[in-house]
Amino acid sequence: MSGADVGAGAVALAAELVAERSDDPAGAASVAARLAARLDAAGLAVELDLANANVVARLPGGRALPGAVDRRPLCLSGHLDTVAATPADWARDPWSGDIADGLLHGRGASDMKGGVAAIVTAAEAWARRPADARPPLLVVLTGGEERGCEGARALARAGTLEPAGALIVAEPTGLAARPGHRGVLWLRAAFHGRAAHASTPQLGRNAISAAARSVLALEGLPHDDDPVLGPTSLSVGLIDGGVAPNLVPDRCEITIDVRTTPAAGSAVWRERIGSVLDGAADLAPLLSLDAVRSHGDEPALRALLTALGVDGFDVAAPFFTDASVLAGALDAPTLIWGPGDARLAHAADEHCAVDEIAQAARRLASLPEALGALEAR
Repeated sequence: MSGADVGAGAVALAAELVAERSDDPAGAASVAARLAARLDAAGLAVELDLANANVVARLPGGRALPGAVDRRPLCLSGHLDTVAATPADWARDPWSGDIADGLLHGRGASDMKGGVAAIVTAAEAWARRPADARPPLLVVLTGGEERGCEGARALARAGTLEPAGALIVAEPTGLAARPGHRGVLWLRAAFHGRAAHASTPQLGRNAISAAARSVLALEGLPHDDDPVLGPTSLSVGLIDGGVAPNLVPDRCEITIDVRTTPAAGSAVWRERIGSVLDGAADLAPLLSLDAVRSHGDEPALRALLTALGVDGFDVAAPFFTDASVLAGALDAPTLIWGPGDARLAHAADEHCAVDEIAQAARRLASLPEALGALEAR
């Protein structure tokens, strides 16, 4: 199959995937089964975990990945689930998979079914090469990424992933190379008050008021800056409290999102937040994922950047990815690179340029040849 055919195949597959809803576990599992069957038919050794909507597929190779040790495979990864969509907010059906004006329209077009389609069609192209003309390949497709990397964490707990020479996560970057991203900490803070009639608020203790004061104090916390990943950030994204307007609320909960760096990680931020709350609330961790940071001097990543036709690293990704889990589980240097616009992720009228999907597939498919040319220099 020519490069043009690989690109066209990736666009067609991306449109099919967008048309198949995967904003719930059952939908993601259905997509996982579809892609597992396709990779199996291409000759990869496939493991399918429907409970977590995970697909792990392996293709042996007779050549080493440049810069990697022990013939470790190249790992290509993407997630199959999407966030939900509200059709009334969209100009088109969010699950149409329509292609118009050079764009693939629909939920997941950028985040990240375009990237997944590029991975799968590239893996099929790798499988058509003689084994001695390609490095080993590991494809990891996951469910539950939008719920805190649930599928990737299940794989890490299982301990069945072998070390990889490098990891490419095909999240939307507009085909710019991102050297990593910040980590994330989600905390729930529960405030407890004393109920009273709203006409005599002095007899109660208002938990919502206590939460509101704490939110303002948290927003005033200082932040740290990482030269690669950028500054830490804090946002209060959820608040829940009270039962009626004429009742002083005796409970209120807030959920806090902190984006962390290696020097100011989850433990540091939990201590800072605890100091601000000073016993006014019970803190419970909901999610803690590590930051990912590649420095650009890893030989395998340098080779991949050159082979992909990318002129060095751009800025770090603003969002977290499965790399928070997989980079450690695979013991692999990591590159965030894929088709799509991250600003459209989770937004109404999400779309992705079909040319980017095609380019991503062609470049990934041609990696064995491009990497071989580097070795021959």
